[in-house]
Amino acid sequence: MKIAFDKFDSDHTKTISAQEIKDLLCNSKSVKPDVIKAIIKEVDTNGDGKVSFKEFVAMMKKNLL
Repeated sequence: MKIAFDKFDSDHTKTISAQEIKDLLCNSKSVKPDVIKAIIKEVDTNGDGKVSFKEFVAMMKKNLL
């Protein structure tokens, strides 16, 4: 999971921002900003607007199990 997380965390801040999700998923054009915000809101349990590794792991476990 760390390798997958690191693919999103392109600026190496140990969090995934909305822009990083947008950049990796759609080359910044095909996914609407509201969709990205919904992804962050669902995964971001501490409300800081970013996805930490802990939040990423929880999301992956929830969606893979």
